[in-house]
Amino acid sequence: MTLSADALALLNALPEPALVVTVVGEVNHANRSALSLFDREVLGSDLTALCEDPSGFRLLLRRASGSRQPLPGSLHARPETGLGPFRVNASLIIPAADGVPASLLVRLAPIEDQRFVALTSKVCELNAEVRQRQHTQAVLEETLRERDLLLRELHHRVKNNMQMLAGMLAGAEREASNEEAQRVLGDASRRLVAVGAVQQMLYSSDSLAGVNAHAFVRTIASAILQASGQSARLTVHADSVQLANDMAVPVSLILNELIANALKYGRPPEGEPEIEVRLEFVAGDYVLSVEDRGQGFELGEARKRVSGLGLVRGLVRQLGGALSVEKTPGARVLVRFRDRSRAGGEEATS
Repeated sequence: MTLSADALALLNALPEPALVVTVVGEVNHANRSALSLFDREVLGSDLTALCEDPSGFRLLLRRASGSRQPLPGSLHARPETGLGPFRVNASLIIPAADGVPASLLVRLAPIEDQRFVALTSKVCELNAEVRQRQHTQAVLEETLRERDLLLRELHHRVKNNMQMLAGMLAGAEREASNEEAQRVLGDASRRLVAVGAVQQMLYSSDSLAGVNAHAFVRTIASAILQASGQSARLTVHADSVQLANDMAVPVSLILNELIANALKYGRPPEGEPEIEVRLEFVAGDYVLSVEDRGQGFELGEARKRVSGLGLVRGLVRQLGGALSVEKTPGARVLVRFRDRSRAGGEEATS
């Protein structure tokens, strides 16, 4: 059976593999897609010979040849052909006449391999999970931004309140007529300045876990010296390691007391006081030292020499550290303490 040029053009225009076969399965025509699938040897061959169930496929063709409606079915190729299963749509195009068998149009559509169906389903599940996780991540990031904003606002308000209190104490110190009251108010004001400087650093820090030790010591020591209203040659050396936030306030108060003591007792016979502040990280410990160029003293004399000694000892105990004094020939006060976060991590891994 020969198709007209228009019919062949229509056959080739179909995107899926399409063949014109007789009712017994002989292939008379095939479009480009079918030739690509089966190669040109399919022309003139018996399509049912490719089937695992030839009789079932012939039955489909016979039923389609007597029907005015396209009939659906399936074609399962033999394993050695390497072809997958197909959905089939068989429709009559030329009825049988004068001993010439009917011709049918057989259109094929590959049936997806169940492995690919399962894979597609799994990909869809993974995409849904990714979208859910992206949503969760976005919510968490927004929550963290709000937390960071609230925490920084808290630091800002605490800093402002401390500056106001420090100003009130400084004003009270100036107005006090009693020297002892002036001393107490001055000490309280300077301590508040030290804590306020810590809050300022925490407020402006990019990290919520700790502050850079070098910047911390330089900032706190300069703030304490400025608050004292005295002039001195201040030298600062500090390692660029992180100092935990919960240690910053105790260390700033210790610095305040030791620098105040150096200003008071470390003045040389001539010239202004020279104060050297160091914070080093040695063998897992922080070593804070404040040294002056005065006459020096022993730790046993500290009760008479060091103002705020009780506060210093209490803060050192709070840090789990140790206090010592060396003659240099001036005085060097040392505080050795361990970062508890590092110590906890070492204990956990030992």
